[in-house]
Amino acid sequence: METIFRVRGLDYRREAQTVSYSTKRYIPDFTFDSLGLAVEIKLCNRDGREKEMIDEINADIIGYQSNYERILFAIYDLGFIRDVTLFRSSIELQAGVRVTVIKK
Repeated sequence: METIFRVRGLDYRREAQTVSYSTKRYIPDFTFDSLGLAVEIKLCNRDGREKEMIDEINADIIGYQSNYERILFAIYDLGFIRDVTLFRSSIELQAGVRVTVIKK
């Protein structure tokens, strides 16, 4: 992802911004301050990971929304997410949140 951002000439920061929420701190993988965007990359590489990612994503949304208007989750799936539409649907009900699943 970083190579893509760099080649496109996008102004981003990698793991540089810290977002505080209550007593927890969050560090998005990439931030684009001019766009009000946080990007989080996740890997689905084993059985059971899909459900873990849902919990992680929901926690990230709570933290990131305190600083960013938009959040993009890019999921690299190695064949463990069966129904991408179902996986994305509830998550994307949150305002400003999008999920992209990239299949191997």
